[in-house]
Amino acid sequence: PLPADDALPPTAPADLALRGKHLLEAIVQDNPELATDILFPREAFLAVRDVTDPAKVWEKKILGGFQRDIRTLSRRLKGKDAQFVALEVGQAITRVVPKKRDFKKPLWRVRHSKLLFTVDGRQQRIEVGEFVSWRGAWYVTKLR
Repeated sequence: PLPADDALPPTAPADLALRGKHLLEAIVQDNPELATDILFPREAFLAVRDVTDPAKVWEKKILGGFQRDIRTLSRRLKGKDAQFVALEVGQAITRVVPKKRDFKKPLWRVRHSKLLFTVDGRQQRIEVGEFVSWRGAWYVTKLR
């Protein structure tokens, strides 16, 4: 059985490190397709978003924004040997209160998470703008 739609994920789930590695690879290789497993699922967005055309909003804001952010962040790391260290979920996890033109189901949201990696032995980070929970897992809704 799947966890409830609004189940609070752990702050360090086992799968998050693997999905974080995929995110770093996507940024280094300028290929958003490598990290689709960390992007908020389209079906989930359609089920929880209270807007007239949630599919169009997901395509433009979630997927489109993710692709643009990968492209932008890639310029910083292109051609460098970046090694994944961790993906840390931020500290201030909040409950999303359902309201019009936002989420119509209560979910969990966290901002200011960090993708940690090293380049030439020096630790660096990229701040993840927003994670939203879905069925017990964290997903990116805003990368930057």
